[in-house]
Amino acid sequence: MLKELKYYVDIATQMIANDAGKTELFDYIDNAEKCKWDLPKSMDELGWMHKVVSTAARDAIKTSTRTLSGTRPRYKFAPLANNPETKKAANEMERMISTLMQKSSRRNQVPIERDACFCALKYDCVAAQVIYIPYQKKIAKEYKIGNVDELEMAEKDGPFVVKFMNPKSVYARYNTYGLSAVLYVYRQKLIDIQEFWGEQKITGMDKDKDLFTYYDVYDYTDKKNRVVWFDNDKELMRMEHGLPFMPWAVRAGGTNIEDESKYTYQPLLASMALAKSWDTINILETLGVSSEIKRASKPAGIKEGPNPESIGVDYTDATQDVEVPPGHKYTPIDPTPADNDKFNVADRFLDHFSNSAVPRILQDAQFSANTAFGAINTQVQIASSVLRPHKELAEFALADIATLMLNWVHFLKEPITFMGEGLPTGNVKENDFGIEYKLDPQYFDPKELNITVILDAEKPLDKQQLANTGIMCVRDLKMSTESALETMGVEDPEMEIKKHYIESVYETVVEAEKQRILNKVQIEYQQAVSDIQQNAVAKQQAATETSQTATDQGDLMNEELQGANTGMGMNPGMGGQTPMEVNPGQTFEGQNGTDRSGGAINGI
Repeated sequence: MLKELKYYVDIATQMIANDAGKTELFDYIDNAEKCKWDLPKSMDELGWMHKVVSTAARDAIKTSTRTLSGTRPRYKFAPLANNPETKKAANEMERMISTLMQKSSRRNQVPIERDACFCALKYDCVAAQVIYIPYQKKIAKEYKIGNVDELEMAEKDGPFVVKFMNPKSVYARYNTYGLSAVLYVYRQKLIDIQEFWGEQKITGMDKDKDLFTYYDVYDYTDKKNRVVWFDNDKELMRMEHGLPFMPWAVRAGGTNIEDESKYTYQPLLASMALAKSWDTINILETLGVSSEIKRASKPAGIKEGPNPESIGVDYTDATQDVEVPPGHKYTPIDPTPADNDKFNVADRFLDHFSNSAVPRILQDAQFSANTAFGAINTQVQIASSVLRPHKELAEFALADIATLMLNWVHFLKEPITFMGEGLPTGNVKENDFGIEYKLDPQYFDPKELNITVILDAEKPLDKQQLANTGIMCVRDLKMSTESALETMGVEDPEMEIKKHYIESVYETVVEAEKQRILNKVQIEYQQAVSDIQQNAVAKQQAATETSQTATDQGDLMNEELQGANTGMGMNPGMGGQTPMEVNPGQTFEGQNGTDRSGGAINGI
């Protein structure tokens, strides 16, 4: 049931007062991370003091954020039953969640996991709103706030906007059952307030005078209501939101057994902030550097004589000799050794800071040349364990964000479609892993959502050793391939197995086609060789037959001719004709056209 605005203003005032210690702690850490520090007044009054600000706090946050957010997070959606159908649906849901988070990251220009890790490390608190653009369009039309055209253009980049808030400006109230209310306070110009909420909501103010004046805007949300106001008493919205869930993802680490808020939160730099050691480090380094700068301007030597100014010293040339007139003397002053005591004390404080925040091994990773990889890996893993509480906090926050996305879709009862990575259904021979997903609210129950996120810290790993471990688990321990791939950190083992299956089928098809082509070429080659051999045999047989025929015909002719030249008629002794007369061509002379002495025969 809605109450008057003053009721919510009083609640907001009390929530801010209860978190005064948290605000003080976060302000100190924020200044340290942003390198914002001022000299104490007593030091600032000294003209020779040169301010030096340590970057240790900023480097620690930057290194830790890079370590935790350097790899892509893995999303796990617990299946509702242990059967292939629900397991397949769970794997598809994991890919859809991952795709939606990536789309939101591209919209924010910064990966969501990076902001989550940054807030978890710096503040030990992550606060984010999941804005569902279809719902925003609905309330924008209903309450006439915002810009509907702008929302429709924004929806082209995905239906969700993940907006991280500075935990310094977010005040959360918890009860036994979890998060019960969230207050977000931010500063905004009156012209921006008027543009978003509508001019009719701005009353009792000189708009022309205060148009560019900043005001504190209070946005309060509990499990039933949402109330927005500014300047303490000017109402912008007061309504029952009607949502079956809190539209905020607020996660805090630390401990629940402390009463004071500055001890409840335990960010990475908590020890430094509570002990104010960052101020001490800056003062020591400022004194050390300033002393050296001041000592650099001390006299270089002593001039003695009746006219000391006649001694010329050329300080622009380090090799130039000093010209000393007669009766004068120039004595150089030996340089004073640097005073390292202040720097040594500062380094001692930095060592304490390193022990309580981020080990230096994660920042510079300086090892000797012969250090074994196993030793490096072990040391880095031990050092990374310091970040484990903040890593778990970021994982919980990302899981809350993903859960809110599904809750929004289920609340409006309208499925959404989007393109993403995945294995296409249908023909397993397809080699395209882009697929259109459909997130249908009727296929999941918001009361049964169990989403977990795994952030793998970026550290040196022996990939070959990890792969060998997975192989041994499958071969010797009879572990399933899917479980072994999960152990190796594969985001979607089932997808990898299917990809391998498709690649194997594709390679088999290609190999079979290649073998078919080789066999065809071999057959054609053998047929060509056989045809060549048969043609050669046929030609040889034809040549043999032709030669035999010619021989037989010659023999027959000779027999006929010889038969015609025999008998009583061819015997000159019996009054017959000579062979030359009967068949001149058969004789030697007839065949050659000459007599036996080589002379020409007339008439032949």
